[in-house]
Amino acid sequence: MIISQLRLRNYRAYESLDLDLSPGMNVIVGENNVGKSSLMQGVQLVMNLPSGTQLSRDHWPDGKPKGSLSVLVDLLLTEAELEKLQAGLSEPQRSSLRNHLLLSTICQGPGQPV
Repeated sequence: MIISQLRLRNYRAYESLDLDLSPGMNVIVGENNVGKSSLMQGVQLVMNLPSGTQLSRDHWPDGKPKGSLSVLVDLLLTEAELEKLQAGLSEPQRSSLRNHLLLSTICQGPGQPV
């Protein structure tokens, strides 16, 4: 599984970020405290966030929720991974599954209407 794209909106250090990654190794370099770890935390958030979870203010830029927080990860699956996923599905889902899997979450800040 390869992460081909990461899109962050109002997440930690990023008000808006669209990051397209190459299919090999990608290196992220930067000064301390500019958001390198936040990139991977965004991926972890979208993959592990239970439905209905309230996020704390520190997930938004400067700890100030102003608008929805969203994270989108585009995963490129290998043929073996695709076949494994298809094996657990029935038709028509099985035939409609492709090698790209989009994971996305949108969260409101504390005190914001849902």
